[in-house]
Amino acid sequence: MTASPPPLTVDCYARAASLGAPVDGTLETLREYRCRGVIDDLTVRVWPEEVVLTDYAEETSTVAQYRRFRTWAERAGVSLRPGFTIRERTSIVDEGAMAVLVPPVLCLAIHVDGELAEVVPHRADTGTYTVEDALADLAALDRAPPNGAPTADPATESTILPTSTPEPWK
Repeated sequence: MTASPPPLTVDCYARAASLGAPVDGTLETLREYRCRGVIDDLTVRVWPEEVVLTDYAEETSTVAQYRRFRTWAERAGVSLRPGFTIRERTSIVDEGAMAVLVPPVLCLAIHVDGELAEVVPHRADTGTYTVEDALADLAALDRAPPNGAPTADPATESTILPTSTPEPWK
């Protein structure tokens, strides 16, 4: 008897204003992977176009997630740029500049056995690892049930809307 692989889950983050053909195609591919058993669970989260990072700004769930992703990137020896960018904006109210985080249009957080194993996109010494690269690597995994039957109902996908290196998972 062979041991089953550890659970592989994907959190997909998309900017609300960017929802459309390219993003929808990626979401459809991920839903298909879930139905085929390539991934065990999929959560789709919508995040804002940008978030203020100044000291006086309240930490949002997007900023908290970015901090977790940045910790992962530091441990993995990769960069979250160019996907995540920090820009300066001039504030009329404060008559000064403020830092804002601009998340990528699409971001995947891949978890193996509940642990964050990959954040996509990211840049390593070998180049940028894109969402398309990750989808291709996921497709190559042999995790489907032996009889090829679907393992999940796409209607049970979790969707959360906003309220305000080598691939170790292979």
